[in-house]
Amino acid sequence: MGLKGTLARIRRGSLRRACRAFALVSSPGPPVRHPLKLRITATVDEAGPLPRGTLPDIIHHHAPRGLPQAALDLTPSASAATDVDLCARLIEAYARATRLENTEIDPTSRPNEGVWEMITHEYHGRLSQLLQNGDAAALAAYLRNGLRSEASHGLGPGAQVFTAAANAETAPTIAAIIVDRLIALAEALAILPCENPEQGGWGQNLYEDLEKVIGVIEERCGHAIGTPRVFGNFGIATGDSLINVRTPDNLYTTHRMSVLLNGLAQKSVLEIGAGFGGTAYYAVLRGVRQFTIVDLPVMNVLQGFFLIKSLGWEAVTLFGERSDAARVRMLPYWEISRFERGQFDLAMNQDSLPEIPLARAREYLENIPRFTKQFFYSINQEALALAGQRDLRQLVVPWLVEAYPAYRRIARHPYWLRRGYVEEVYELV
Repeated sequence: MGLKGTLARIRRGSLRRACRAFALVSSPGPPVRHPLKLRITATVDEAGPLPRGTLPDIIHHHAPRGLPQAALDLTPSASAATDVDLCARLIEAYARATRLENTEIDPTSRPNEGVWEMITHEYHGRLSQLLQNGDAAALAAYLRNGLRSEASHGLGPGAQVFTAAANAETAPTIAAIIVDRLIALAEALAILPCENPEQGGWGQNLYEDLEKVIGVIEERCGHAIGTPRVFGNFGIATGDSLINVRTPDNLYTTHRMSVLLNGLAQKSVLEIGAGFGGTAYYAVLRGVRQFTIVDLPVMNVLQGFFLIKSLGWEAVTLFGERSDAARVRMLPYWEISRFERGQFDLAMNQDSLPEIPLARAREYLENIPRFTKQFFYSINQEALALAGQRDLRQLVVPWLVEAYPAYRRIARHPYWLRRGYVEEVYELV
């Protein structure tokens, strides 16, 4: 779900009052409020014990000199002449998908429980209404800065994170999280050495020259690493693009897929649940032959807007469209049953499989070995948190996979960029 919670106004005062609230949406019942420490300048003994969910729990790096300094660029996205036509195209594809879902997909086979069903009801109301009304101009106005809206809740950015980024007192916290993940990416790529609390330098990497770090990452990746200034994107500026809270994750995931497949050129990848489409964007920059997304129809709308704005009109196909030139295809979730045997080289899921209904997760895992030739790649949390309703817990990927002998786990380790997440690679045999 990305950066979770409401970052409220920070109060001035002592270390124990240095911040106000960090509401973890995944907590059961009403949001639980946790102090968010903004200045890491004292020892734990001086500060007293801090509740789980404070900033030191979230970032990877020791910060003895306080938060790293980085400015956030919140410039809104400008409208384009093609926005209304693009939204008319999105409305048409959404209508095709929902008509088919309502007439051919059994209600018991639709996503009807779990975190994302909760999000659909609580955060997608305005977007769904615009799509049902078929008003392309109104949809274009809404999606123009959609990464700042409630529709992007759970995707990394979103209304809550943008509100914090726009507040002078909480903006340094958002910037620090982006810097922390970017430095962790540099360590994962062996650009920076991994710090050791037992010896050598400690608490230094977080303060590296960010411009230089970005430059070396770009050399390693072979392309600019910023996310385009579309869809209301916001974050740390680099050139004519931005690094948002999910950019480092998207870059790392694309890099790892490229390593697993010995390059992405001429390869075909499937992503189950794709956020706003960031990984697909970077996979295209890395030369992937075809990148397919399966997701909820309403999520295909958000992904379609971002990817068509970022990659071009002909680079993406929506549900019901056909194009041999398209590098990215977006399809509703039920289309997995129609994929051909061995159609993909790799199937992947990041930060969503634990949050979907159990029956849907099992359907994905049952089908992946049929239409995927080499690997299933997973980056997910295993917190067993409540899944949007009482007595329903989120899933644990390796426990689910144990039921399917076609999966052979060849790697499992903590995820480099986010605490509490696990990276796994399964060979399909």
